[in-house]
Amino acid sequence: MLVSERMKPAVFLEPDESLAAAARKLRKDNIGCLPVCQDSRLLGMITDRDIAMRGVADSRDANHMRVHEAMSVDAICCSKDDSIEN
Repeated sequence: MLVSERMKPAVFLEPDESLAAAARKLRKDNIGCLPVCQDSRLLGMITDRDIAMRGVADSRDANHMRVHEAMSVDAICCSKDDSIEN
């Protein structure tokens, strides 16, 4: 079975979106993480934990802090043509 057979439409964030906007997207889709992309290139991932630990726990304003300031980098990705068995 290929990755493409299990894929859903892509939802992503841009690096200059606010943490508040990221949190709203996570809540809306009831998910814990989203890819951060710019110009069709994956830059990293933002998780609900990233928002809590790098934003809220440091008393940062989620309306002014940008996603790129809290995201996790060095995300590993795969191709839609890769097998899910590997």
